[in-house]
Amino acid sequence: KATPERIIKVWKECFGCPDWFTFVITGNLEEKEALRLCRNYLASLPKTKHRKDIVNDWRDVGIKSIKGVHSRKVCVPGEEKLASVVVTYNYNCSNYTKDAICCDIVSQAFQTRCMEELREKDGAVYAVTIHNENTTIPTPQCEITAELSCSTYDVENIKSRIFEMWDYMSKNGLSDEEFLRVKKFLNRKTLNDNDSANKWADCLTDSILSNEEMLSPSVYLSMLTSLTITEVNDFGRRFHS
Repeated sequence: KATPERIIKVWKECFGCPDWFTFVITGNLEEKEALRLCRNYLASLPKTKHRKDIVNDWRDVGIKSIKGVHSRKVCVPGEEKLASVVVTYNYNCSNYTKDAICCDIVSQAFQTRCMEELREKDGAVYAVTIHNENTTIPTPQCEITAELSCSTYDVENIKSRIFEMWDYMSKNGLSDEEFLRVKKFLNRKTLNDNDSANKWADCLTDSILSNEEMLSPSVYLSMLTSLTITEVNDFGRRFHS
């Protein structure tokens, strides 16, 4: 039911009222200079007439991740016999902050397993990308997505292998060596991200939206250090179920 007119109308309702936005500014900028620029360019933006309910009343309209196993095939004409296999797992969190860090660990461990087994050992895929997303809106949720490119003739086999490997890892958990290796990787990555303006913008934005304490790199590292393999493997089993 989408039309150009409807899309423009929705865009204006959501993004056409800058006077009620919360602006997050990060980077190598002195506070005094940031304030001067804000007063010049943000404070001077004109007020707009907008719908009161959109401004004041955020509401859950019921768009949720579907339950169960669902499969979709999308055919794109092309000369190369190349396919992309995308598998997504969702989990509603019980302890969002802790579960989000556990999700980072499980996702990274699964990335390594898929690389070692499907690409380096079997040579069955061209590329492997495993990434996760953690959100509090509309409900606290963790999501892990596997994206693999392969021959069109191997699609069903790759799908089966992903399910098989995910089931095995979720039920049996990470090994001690695997757990320590992933924690070390995330620790190094977090320290490297500490000077990233985008990283701080994400931390501040998440804190504003969730109304929770900001999960800054220092807080993240403290929680990452304290996590045990038992807690992470328990998360993996809960995610799987």
